[in-house]
Amino acid sequence: MAETQTPRSYQPAQGDYLMLRPHITEEQRLQKKKLIRRVILFCLCLIPLFTWLQGRLFDQSLDLPVNSNILIFALININVILLLIVLFLVLRNLAELLFERKLNILGSRLRTKLVISFLSLSLIPTILLFFVALQFVSSSVDYWFNSSVENSLHESLKLAQTLIQDSQEQVQITGNDIAAYIEEKDLTDFTPEALSASLQNLLKRIPAGIPAAISIILTNEDLAVSESNQGLQGIVLPKIPIDLI
Repeated sequence: MAETQTPRSYQPAQGDYLMLRPHITEEQRLQKKKLIRRVILFCLCLIPLFTWLQGRLFDQSLDLPVNSNILIFALININVILLLIVLFLVLRNLAELLFERKLNILGSRLRTKLVISFLSLSLIPTILLFFVALQFVSSSVDYWFNSSVENSLHESLKLAQTLIQDSQEQVQITGNDIAAYIEEKDLTDFTPEALSASLQNLLKRIPAGIPAAISIILTNEDLAVSESNQGLQGIVLPKIPIDLI
């Protein structure tokens, strides 16, 4: 009886992978790698340039006909695209390197060691700087919310509230003095010139700057007289309509 043999699954050899790849010369392969490296370098040079332009747009130091928000949005998108291109090219080169190492191509092990050395020299200082910057930012934030700084802010707030309260009390006392002076002199029977002179004398008696100006409005005669101290001599006070009082 003839024995039937079960078909076995075909396992391609390592040389079959080389046959499936398009045949390119060594010179073409080197030119391709040089082109990829130039593209990566060009993208890496454009990223800080666009970042600098974004900073200039945030400072509003450029007078452009286009809205700066639109330009910032466009530059951010361009930076993201450039980062994706660089990431794609780097991962593509790493994948090719892994395949060449798997196929035991001449020089693949040396290239792998060089790439690992390059990544180590690039990533290790970057990671160290990242942790140092993170620690610096954390310590700065902790200093901002330190108890001594918080106490200083509370003391400043108390001082400001005390000054406001003292100013209110001084204004109230001055207002009472002005009201008593007006009741004593009975300024309603005076002429506008006499009223101006009385107000000037009143401004000299009260503390400087409290108040800076005095206005008397007589509703029955539709008369308004205003006087100000020396600091407001060149400023015209606004006229308040009598019907609003």
